[in-house]
Amino acid sequence: MKNILKKSIAMTALALASQAALAINLPTGPCNGQNCLQFTDFQVYSLTLLNGGSSNSGPYAVDATPGSIKDYVVVGVNNGGQAQTNIAGIDNAYNTPSANNIKTFTNMTTDTTNGPASGDGNSWQASISTLASQFAGSKFVGFFAFNETGTQGGSSATNLLDGGPDLLVWAKITLVDIQNAGNNKSFYLQPTGSALSNDPLANPLPPSNATGFGDTGPWAYVHGSICMNGAVFTGFPDANGVCAVGQPKAQTNTGQNNAAFAIYNQQLDDEIHNKDTIFDTLQIDWQMAYINGGGETAWIQPFGTRDDNSVPEPTTLALLAMAFIGLGAHGNLKRKHAVA
Repeated sequence: MKNILKKSIAMTALALASQAALAINLPTGPCNGQNCLQFTDFQVYSLTLLNGGSSNSGPYAVDATPGSIKDYVVVGVNNGGQAQTNIAGIDNAYNTPSANNIKTFTNMTTDTTNGPASGDGNSWQASISTLASQFAGSKFVGFFAFNETGTQGGSSATNLLDGGPDLLVWAKITLVDIQNAGNNKSFYLQPTGSALSNDPLANPLPPSNATGFGDTGPWAYVHGSICMNGAVFTGFPDANGVCAVGQPKAQTNTGQNNAAFAIYNQQLDDEIHNKDTIFDTLQIDWQMAYINGGGETAWIQPFGTRDDNSVPEPTTLALLAMAFIGLGAHGNLKRKHAVA
């Protein structure tokens, strides 16, 4: 019995060690063009760049295949890709369009169900308390699977930016205080320095020959490829797919196997983990333009670890409990043996 208990405790320790080893953190520090790019309130990381040029393998490969993200918080999913139901307290996912003749997407005109009972309306909502329980011990990180085909010709040609498999995206995440809307706090994903917008699709789209260098208004230009010289990011390909320095590396994945980007904001992460937060609901407004054929997926999942977290994750608590129970049983056996 003693050996069995020792083995059980050793296995528990290994499990804890394995859990810690699996935690991968995003690079720290300000966005400098090498580790990430800043889009107003959000740091956006190319996972292809972090993986050294690979779009589907490496330490930062995040699985996006149908069903693999079902336990995470799915905001929008490639049409028909997987079940659309989130956990209680979190809205169901939206279907993003896959048809070649649809040029834009917005989740701001209808609402899904399953989310918060109050403070709920159009757009996607989640209960802050539910999110806090789901992300205990881990960072609150968004992911985007970029699934454009870049198909030329026919009617689909009008849906494309000149750069090929690129698109435009805008998002606003709002922390909602149901008791006092004056406390609401919004975070914007759009080009740094651009005039903040609450509904870009209410205005004409930028021209299809936009480059993303200050000519897309509130829209963030999402490039299907980046240029890399070895492990160094050197910019973006031109409209013909040619890099001035380095070689093009695809950020798009038409098989929808992996996330292309990670999106992070420290303040938002801190507030999700703040046990004394004044906010009740998190709301996401999300729009895309010049989409074509692929169907994009956006979701939020626990990623890495938080340095200021002192409360073990539920799984960790369970494993520690097993270890302590084992130690207690071992002590009881020793005492009984001594009495006998």
